[in-house]
Amino acid sequence: MKDIFSIHSCSLSSAQVEDVRKLDFPSNVEPRCCQVYCCCDGLAIIRVDESNDESHILLLWNPSTEESIVLPTPEFSVEGYCCLGMSFDSNSDDYKILKIPQYGNECRNVYGEILALKSGSWRKIDEHPGVIFNMLYVMHSLACIHGAFHWVGFSRNYFVISLNISYEEYGEIPLPDGICLRDSTDIGISELEGMVCAYSNAYLHGNHPFKLWVMKDYGLKESWIALFSIANPYISMPMPKYRFADGTVLFWYINFRRMTNAYGTQRGPFRLLPPGLAQNGFAFTESLIWAGAELPSAKGGQMYTHRRKIMW
Repeated sequence: MKDIFSIHSCSLSSAQVEDVRKLDFPSNVEPRCCQVYCCCDGLAIIRVDESNDESHILLLWNPSTEESIVLPTPEFSVEGYCCLGMSFDSNSDDYKILKIPQYGNECRNVYGEILALKSGSWRKIDEHPGVIFNMLYVMHSLACIHGAFHWVGFSRNYFVISLNISYEEYGEIPLPDGICLRDSTDIGISELEGMVCAYSNAYLHGNHPFKLWVMKDYGLKESWIALFSIANPYISMPMPKYRFADGTVLFWYINFRRMTNAYGTQRGPFRLLPPGLAQNGFAFTESLIWAGAELPSAKGGQMYTHRRKIMW
């Protein structure tokens, strides 16, 4: 099983693949397989299935410094359909990690949980009172913009759920008017250049149109702006990852014809080497923040190299 799972990174200084390097796994684990959940301030949350048994652990890892710590085990397993997000809470001077299941309590006995790093333990949080299920997939991460985590939920219709990171209060943001809300449509939320980004991928008459919007003024429905629409029968379950300075948007997707993972832009394919069957990617900024006990205090220091990269 050696080297079947690997993590790579490359520079995002231009819309070209540059400076590809294979990252070393944290020295305190022997991975049988791993999954990257999200990145924040140069830190990544990864789940590692260890080679010596069937157990798994969550790590907070800085790929630039190669330092890592083992995170506490959630009360409810991270197996199956759940997504994580991480952000810094300036009110408490602490990093917080949010874990949200795909389904609500009525469907599965799995709850949302939050971990404040200083507390050292997870705690259950209340669900949004009106949500029947969360539209999340295992490859999604929770987008944090304007001090709140965001994802798509469903009650009588689809809408954007927000959860304030400091006060843990829920809010709602309407989706753009032009988004397709059919049952056969994938809908998601991500972050592009500090803005909320909504996207849809419908299945219409053998085609898979992929549409993308950004919200220029946070929380204002009228400020949704369409960036592009791609009609491609082979694009399935796309997710925006990064926007270059020239406006080119890098996105991950499943190639419906080959049933493999791929990357593309609105201008065509974008090839990352080496490829992988379970490939997913996360844009991150290199930093020197230590993934350890003093991590929150490093937020205010000069800890960033400001080089944007993608990890896959």
